[in-house]
Amino acid sequence: VVAPGFRPKPRSMYAWQVRLWDEKGRDRGWSAPASFATGLLGQPWPAGWIGDGALVARNAAPPARYFRARFDAGAAPARARLYVSALGIVEPWLNGAKVGRDYFAPGWPDYRRRAYYVAYDVTALVRPGENTIGLVLGDGWYSGTLMLNAQAGTEPLASAFLEIAGPDGRTVTFATGKGWQWAAGPIRAQGIYYGETFDARLDNPGWCDAGRAAGAPDWDWRPADVHGAGAAAPAARLSPPVRRTEEIRPAGCRHVRPGVFLFDMGQNIVGWARLRAAVPAGREVVMRFGEMLDGPDRIYTANLRGANATARYVGNGGGEQTWEPRFTYFGFRYVEVSGLGGLSA
Repeated sequence: VVAPGFRPKPRSMYAWQVRLWDEKGRDRGWSAPASFATGLLGQPWPAGWIGDGALVARNAAPPARYFRARFDAGAAPARARLYVSALGIVEPWLNGAKVGRDYFAPGWPDYRRRAYYVAYDVTALVRPGENTIGLVLGDGWYSGTLMLNAQAGTEPLASAFLEIAGPDGRTVTFATGKGWQWAAGPIRAQGIYYGETFDARLDNPGWCDAGRAAGAPDWDWRPADVHGAGAAAPAARLSPPVRRTEEIRPAGCRHVRPGVFLFDMGQNIVGWARLRAAVPAGREVVMRFGEMLDGPDRIYTANLRGANATARYVGNGGGEQTWEPRFTYFGFRYVEVSGLGGLSA
């Protein structure tokens, strides 16, 4: 049922209801109000593209790049929306909190033709006064080496702008460009086929918090490499977002070799494993993933061919720690874990 004469405007909110009559003409009343927001609808993309200035070699698994910038929002916003795009995959942050529930945003387009963008309502995350916005950029399907030993590109980039509508009706935009900084953080290596390596000794939980951004250990922040805004705007993502849908506890665990444990998830899944353990400073815990077993006590990995498909965590000695990889996923039933001293229930 088309609403006569309706022409949506870009970057706008709309509410709607439906009223129904049954086959006997009885009025069933109005539905509860629902709403939707429109994207750019062909408007120019107002943000520059930022990177670390380095090219990614084929078959490399470089560190993730952390970007941040501070801005003054003035009064509490009436509405704030964050638009994010990337050549690669990007994780947006605002004032110390990850934005949204998505993973691997903005998705996998045909990079020869377009890049995607996604938008988030961040009204609740913007504070009056000083704020810090952050982006964590991984190689993903762009500069990661995938099919036929090929890359879509060699220089992953991120782009974003935050549009804030004030209580007085005025709109202010903060965009990626000059003034943004970048640093290499605790994700020391990442790639969809490679896996991920995280060094907790380098972690700084306050890296994107305006009140705690100088927390220890702070990183070597440098000016981001800035590219101008492109002539064509990224396209709105067409696919549903990738989100966590289920948590599965292992169906069993065996101590198969000295220092090596084999977990059976009970079914073949696509996802990753969460590690929760007290890991001494400098000790590396290695998680390898497989869909089948090669004999009774070893995972089968021949089908992975050149894919490393391994998650590595280096402890910081700070008591029990919890970690999940963020820029990779695995197809697996079995997880082989080494580097732990032992297990508890």
